[in-house]
Amino acid sequence: EVADLFAHYDLAEMEAAEFEVADFVAFEKADDNKNIADLVTYGIALSDLLSSYTITEFKAGNITATQLKAENKTVADLKADYSVAQLWVAEYTIAELKVGGITATELKAEGKEVADLFDVYTLVEMEAALFEVADFVTFEKADNNKNIADLVTYGIALSDLLSSYSITEMKAGNISATQLKDEGKTVADLKADYSVSELLVAD
Repeated sequence: EVADLFAHYDLAEMEAAEFEVADFVAFEKADDNKNIADLVTYGIALSDLLSSYTITEFKAGNITATQLKAENKTVADLKADYSVAQLWVAEYTIAELKVGGITATELKAEGKEVADLFDVYTLVEMEAALFEVADFVTFEKADNNKNIADLVTYGIALSDLLSSYSITEMKAGNISATQLKDEGKTVADLKADYSVSELLVAD
């Protein structure tokens, strides 16, 4: 049987002897000193083993999330058995992680920042992860492709951003005079940065 020959013959020789994948699976399951990774190392395609094992068994058998991703397993398939860190190493995208049920909170615990998550998670999800306004301000100031208006569109109240930016920065960040007037800013506050026509529109 496979148990008698595995250590002495290679896969091609065993296949020539008409041993099948099921025989190797039965051998591995019966031998506490062998695991699924040993079968893969031996040359058996992981794809040929998928129907014989659960994800939990693959994890216990030293098969990585990276290997299972290559076999088209999704985050949802793997998340019960593999850690967020292991899924990240497998190079699932942030979007794939979210679809698979991984939260912004879990990703923040793995060191992900606003810059990593902003385009995928909502403000409510980010607030649940305890990201604060200051984190979004830091992100916006570091990212040349984002501006203050993007933060407001995202859902952050302009009133919460007033202490973090000058009027000049607000203007450069596509915040209108009307928006600032609504936050109690006066013509005197705005006249150095906004034109008369912009101030008239705000009136």
